[in-house]
Amino acid sequence: MQRVTTVTVDGRESHRRFTDFILGCICMAKKKAIVVDVNAIYAAQSGKSSQLNRDCLENITLWIPTDNSIQTLLTSPVFSSYEVLLIDDLNTIYHILSLEDKSAIQRLVSVSKMLSHFCKENRTAAILTVYSSKERFARIGQRSIFRMGDISVSTKLMNSEIHFTCDHGNAWANNSFSAKV
Repeated sequence: MQRVTTVTVDGRESHRRFTDFILGCICMAKKKAIVVDVNAIYAAQSGKSSQLNRDCLENITLWIPTDNSIQTLLTSPVFSSYEVLLIDDLNTIYHILSLEDKSAIQRLVSVSKMLSHFCKENRTAAILTVYSSKERFARIGQRSIFRMGDISVSTKLMNSEIHFTCDHGNAWANNSFSAKV
């Protein structure tokens, strides 16, 4: 997967299950990952997930940035030593950036393009999460935090499964799949 993928979650439970799912995938693939955990969601979940063992977690670095480090966070060279970059979540980053500068969406678009190039050149993956609102599909534009990556994926919980649908770009056969979580 040498791309930037934006994954939309529609609430806390969807986010929690996606967190468990993606960390499990990273562990099974034995990848080295860094999680930029803006809201400390992954940090809060890391001790609760029974699926992840210590060996697996040793390959995953959690980084909880401060408000001051958000500006430099997205272009940091620290990412170059990891195979997977997870940024959680774009909504918070966007709001922090837009407090000081109204061109925050332009900056995030630029950063996503740089990340895309970086991922292709270094054979790595970046996964960006974003919370959705009910009316999000009616308002999506080209410069939207829902379209920051090469691929945009939405999630939906259905009982004990999480359903993934590719909304922008091509990812899988039929552009969707489900997984038990």
